Amino acid sequence: MDQTFELVVAVVKRGMGDKAVAAAVEKGARGVTIISGRSAGSDEAERVFGLAIEPERDVILATSPRGISDKVAEAIDEVAEVRTPGNGYILILPVARGLSLSKLVPDFNR
Repeated sequence: MDQTFELVVAVVKRGMGDKAVAAAVEKGARGVTIISGRSAGSDEAERVFGLAIEPERDVILATSPRGISDKVAEAIDEVAEVRTPGNGYILILPVARGLSLSKLVPDFNR
């Protein structure tokens, strides 16, 4: 089977990760993971007693067949509003190779 995958990477406000994952899965994404993180070096840092506090984020990694990645990204945007400044961003990256992807598609890279 010759199937090309892409990785949808969404960085969203903390607390929006579960909604973003549900939206991605509904549109057909597989192998979805949430990672907790924080913005570093951004202009969004708040100052409290002179200390910079960086905003926390949820990072969504969603593997999807190439034909549906745009729909997955749009669904995430609908719930997390990443087009609103300061709410995050979405990247779509090609997956060149993978190991242990048999749960996604049994014949991947054989």
